[in-house]
Amino acid sequence: SSRREEVKRFARIALVALTVTFLDAPLVAADLPLEFKGIRIGKRITDADPLVSGRPDARVSCGSLREDSATICTDGGGWMIGDVAIGVVIIIEDYRIEALGITFNPDSWDTVFRAFTGKYGPPAKSGAETFVWQHRDGAIIATRYDKGSDDKSLILLASNAFLHRVKRAPPPASGP
Repeated sequence: SSRREEVKRFARIALVALTVTFLDAPLVAADLPLEFKGIRIGKRITDADPLVSGRPDARVSCGSLREDSATICTDGGGWMIGDVAIGVVIIIEDYRIEALGITFNPDSWDTVFRAFTGKYGPPAKSGAETFVWQHRDGAIIATRYDKGSDDKSLILLASNAFLHRVKRAPPPASGP
């Protein structure tokens, strides 16, 4: 399913970023929450939470929230950064928002990257096209793909707990 593929993709990108030394990444302002458009990493939520059930600017679709299980919420592009349409995937584990992936066309990289840099300051570069911001609650990992690529560029906001679980997990199987 496409949801499962998105989660595998986020896990692969998080693993790539975790192979880099985070000590070189600047710690972003401690008083600034790790969030995007009001969806805060680490926030405890319920089925009735409006950030999950839907927003006026997004058509978020979620599975049922359950304990000891990950719930994936998706939106195919109803969100905006400036005039750029983006897609959002929210990963919720045990009623807590653990990760948020933002996908967008590589041609829009400059607009999206400027928005995050404007809010969180300059990131550390941790590879040819990967950038990392450290935060007390987790990390922001931005991965750029070439313009014209079929792959979407991605910015992943993730809790420390999520990154730790991804690091301990076996590598995702490659192939179809």
